[in-house]
Amino acid sequence: MADRSFPETVRSRLRGIVPRTVQGTLTFLLLIVFIPLLAVLAGTFFNSFQTRQAAAIRANLELARAVDAAFNAYVRDVFNQELVIGQVLTGPQPLPPAQIQRLLSTSAEAFPSISEFSVLNSQGRVVASSDPQVVGIDLSGSAFVQQIVAGQQQVVSDLLPGLVGGEPVFVIARGTRDEVGNLQTIVVAIVDPTRFDELALPIRRGGQRAIGIFDRKGRLVFRSPEVDLSFEEREQLAERPLVTQALEGQEVTGTFVSPIDGQEKVGGFVPILLIGWVAQATQPLVEIVEPLIGDAIIASLVALFVAAGSLVLALAVSRGLTVPISRLEEHARAVGRGDFTRRTEVTGPVEIAALASAFNRMAEEIHRREQQREQYVHIVSHDLRQPLTIIQAQAQLLLRSLDQAGRADGERGSAEAILTSVRRMDTMIRDLVESARLEAGRVQLNRRPIDMRSFILDLKERLAGTLDTGRIRVQAPEGLPPVWADPDRLERILLNLLSNALKYSPPDTEVTVSVAQSDSEIITSVVDRGRGIPAEELPRLFEPYYRVEAARERRE
Repeated sequence: MADRSFPETVRSRLRGIVPRTVQGTLTFLLLIVFIPLLAVLAGTFFNSFQTRQAAAIRANLELARAVDAAFNAYVRDVFNQELVIGQVLTGPQPLPPAQIQRLLSTSAEAFPSISEFSVLNSQGRVVASSDPQVVGIDLSGSAFVQQIVAGQQQVVSDLLPGLVGGEPVFVIARGTRDEVGNLQTIVVAIVDPTRFDELALPIRRGGQRAIGIFDRKGRLVFRSPEVDLSFEEREQLAERPLVTQALEGQEVTGTFVSPIDGQEKVGGFVPILLIGWVAQATQPLVEIVEPLIGDAIIASLVALFVAAGSLVLALAVSRGLTVPISRLEEHARAVGRGDFTRRTEVTGPVEIAALASAFNRMAEEIHRREQQREQYVHIVSHDLRQPLTIIQAQAQLLLRSLDQAGRADGERGSAEAILTSVRRMDTMIRDLVESARLEAGRVQLNRRPIDMRSFILDLKERLAGTLDTGRIRVQAPEGLPPVWADPDRLERILLNLLSNALKYSPPDTEVTVSVAQSDSEIITSVVDRGRGIPAEELPRLFEPYYRVEAARERRE
């Protein structure tokens, strides 16, 4: 058998979520529309960001490749110049020192980024230089000299401190050998990367965008825009993961936090295969995000404006619905109170106007029927009481005649039974009229101060001829404050309670009437020892003319 509790639970939760008012429902519907719209806007923003980021990464990768090509060309040009110098120096006719000095100086002038051209002998000692201060220095212990001595033809060193001043430089060196391979000279170019001009590296960047070159150990050799970094600070950049991956020989792209300015950036890293270095091109991530943020702000403002306009429109539409409905509700309450004098004039949607018209017709019909019922009750009351009055008068006359003639008690009891029945019928007619007036909301209360203790004792004394008042015990202290009530209707309430209590409780038991004060209230209770009212009958206790099963059995 299917379990219906789950769908019912879902429906119950939905009822708790969905508003119950017209304005709340319209606002809820707007939220249902705008939340997916905001999700679409967020998705569009995210897709645009990814697209722009990918485009920026591709652009920086292409720029890094251009830096690679330009730097390769620069290194080849220096190698070629060193080849020329080496061939001239090892030619069949040795040049005098002055001409060698002029050749090296002219070569240095042709390359502004090179601080000096020097010539080393096969043992690694400087024998000539465009900078006379370095002549005679022994460089045999340098790694680049040892590599050429070991057989390499051309070498580019990593970044190292300069011989004069200690500024970061790197060396481009080439060896010249004779026909049998013996090392004759080593031509060395000391490159100052801070002096790279557009001829040496014709690629520049400005602002927060940058290009850079790293040596085999990951040290920053060159950067545009230029930053003032010491040799130790350049060495600290070697720990950048993307540079390390590119040094392994593969092109790398991605995002990273720059240790120079602390900004998050995107970039491309390309290995310079000729010498084992790395070229990079980077761009701040904020440059990609800022235009998107501007677009997102504009889109959000437009969405907010549309949402605000939709909300205002929804409130206006809902007011066009709720105001007529509130008027109908107020009219319904007035009709419930018995006020049939007013009509509801409603302007709004056709359906609401039709509902108001139908409601007015209904109220008029109810008013007409209430008038008919009141007239009917009045006629019935008048027509029933007239014969009852005659019967009561004749029964009283008969009773006096029987008393005067001294007739038997049986005949006198019959006359008294007629009078009792007449009184009961008169009470039933009054109840009928009062019930009709209660339902029509036309009951008028004649209130006055009443001392409940005296009122109950007096009622008990007056009921002595019709009820078994000997079973009634009154518990009411003296000095209680008076209550503000209608004495006739209060008497009828107590009479009904007492008569029922005496009727449906054992004959030998008491019926207790208690009166007590609780704060600003006077509480009156009637307690008997009867069977009581079953729990399932209690919800229907105040239904008009309803009788519980025990009462029906006893009456039958």
